[in-house]
Amino acid sequence: MRHSDSGHKCWVLTLNHFSNVNQRMEESVKKHAPLHRDLGKTQMKRDAEAIDLALQWFEENNPFDLDRDKELLVSFSTGFRSTGDDPVNAETAAEIGREMENKLDGQSVTSTMEVKSKVQALSSLRKIPKINEKKIHLDSLKLFNRLIIFAQRDMTVETSLAYELTPFPLSLFSNKDQKLNKANKAGFSKTSLKELTDPLDLTNQSCSTLVVDGGWLLYMVKWEQGQTWQEIANSYLSYVQCLGRRSQKTIVVFDGYSRSPKDHDHIRRTKKSCCDLQIRPDMIHWTPRAKFLDNTNNKSELIHLLFSTFRKHNITVEQCDNDADTSIVREALATATDDSVEVRAEDADVLVMLVHHIPSTNHPLFFTTSKGSYDVRRIRKAFSERERCYLLFCHAFTGCDTVSAIAGQSMSLNPSDYGWTLGIHGYEPVPTLDPVAPEELLQFTSCNCNGDCSNRRCSCKRNGVKCISACGVCKGISCKNCGHDGGESGEDSEIDS
Repeated sequence: MRHSDSGHKCWVLTLNHFSNVNQRMEESVKKHAPLHRDLGKTQMKRDAEAIDLALQWFEENNPFDLDRDKELLVSFSTGFRSTGDDPVNAETAAEIGREMENKLDGQSVTSTMEVKSKVQALSSLRKIPKINEKKIHLDSLKLFNRLIIFAQRDMTVETSLAYELTPFPLSLFSNKDQKLNKANKAGFSKTSLKELTDPLDLTNQSCSTLVVDGGWLLYMVKWEQGQTWQEIANSYLSYVQCLGRRSQKTIVVFDGYSRSPKDHDHIRRTKKSCCDLQIRPDMIHWTPRAKFLDNTNNKSELIHLLFSTFRKHNITVEQCDNDADTSIVREALATATDDSVEVRAEDADVLVMLVHHIPSTNHPLFFTTSKGSYDVRRIRKAFSERERCYLLFCHAFTGCDTVSAIAGQSMSLNPSDYGWTLGIHGYEPVPTLDPVAPEELLQFTSCNCNGDCSNRRCSCKRNGVKCISACGVCKGISCKNCGHDGGESGEDSEIDS
């Protein structure tokens, strides 16, 4: 009961009475005279340390950031945000609480409040499909049960099964998180790297240029507690210098993290996020790496710091407008015309594009992963000419992160014209533009009349439909609006067994 609304209300309404009881008990045993333990020196020292930690945390998570959009309500723990159009009203919790308190005056302690009268937190936001610009909670099982009931009316099952009967096509979207089905991109890497060629030992093999995937690099360095952001940047610098110890030149390519259709994949990868943080070289970090890097704005801030740190040590840094895979391949192929190149990445998209685009006359081009190093030319030779011709198409058709241009179309396509919609977290796919179910199922009508359902007080009669078994009292049998053949009374009806 303590976690229920009535339990909370009972505690609040009886608090003032029990406070008097508690005060008299303290007076009787003289507990009020000695100093409370929370006012002792040890506890005061702990409180001071906790306040210092809180102040340092707020220095990184500045709630008064002037650059932040004032129309957004942001959670500092998760980074989730809402706009003015959302029903979230957590910022007015005090006013809502006073209104609820006034409504509860004079009522029983077991009474409850409607959900719509309570505070709507950020957790109340979730994807709800829209039908005719109205949000409707769709449940496939409920729609199917309605379909069985509506078979008693004029609708046929064949007509209804022509619809998806789900808020999104299950052939394209996952039923768990309503995201696009994730492709097994690693399948090509496992096949091409393990079955078509053997790993190489590049210990004594010097390469003229090393091209590093910056998105992979961000997750390769461990962050120690209490480090400043400059110390973290120096750790990344040491790691890159260790990778490029056999190369004359090192190029690091980072994603741009601007709005693109890949936003949907970024959201899928997000496990624990945080709000936008401020970064200064001398500031101590407090947010765990996983939560920090799940926010694309924070990634961009860290990349900006790494950009300046790497440049000071003659490491070439490139940041793309969108996805870095194409730029990594472009840099590698351009350099491979003059000398040997090593690409350090874990992305199957990079490997597919390297295998497809590398000319046979180039210098050695190596692709290095955590499993080993491989010669891209050997992988290409292992494929037939026909397989090489359709390699990119098959990879894109079976699912990937890159988007190729269509012949005769501009290279800069507007994602909103091709099945994507721009939301607060970036581009998201439009599940479907077709009706998800017949209008009769969406606008389910049943009555709960105590009369004979012969006038417009009956919701079924008012909407021009017959009463059915889902109706509360008549059950579609004992009323004048039933759909069977046989008099106006339920006494003359016959039910086939």
